[in-house]
Amino acid sequence: MQTEQLQALQNLEPNCLKLGDRDQAVSNLQLALTGLNYYNGHISGEFDQNTEAALKAFQSHFGLESDGIFGQETWYAMVFWSQEEEFAGFTNIFSGTISSIKRLFRPAVQAH
Repeated sequence: MQTEQLQALQNLEPNCLKLGDRDQAVSNLQLALTGLNYYNGHISGEFDQNTEAALKAFQSHFGLESDGIFGQETWYAMVFWSQEEEFAGFTNIFSGTISSIKRLFRPAVQAH
């Protein structure tokens, strides 16, 4: 996630945002969804159908009601769960690398 998108995620508040809303909070939501790879549209500050579809996909992924409304539960999932999932993915990659290195050096260690 890029710095601008991470900042937008940190600036999100558990507002009730829905289709038709327009303001900076919607821009922050769009930027955060972009950083999480759910939204690839223009950052317009307008909660349009593309924003709603991206939000519904995010909600569905995290087992929330896919109503397209950015409320408290969706905010929590976005700010906390999505970051835990991203960190877990990094940890799994790192862990896999360590395992591969151990396998490479195990025969040399056992020979001594």
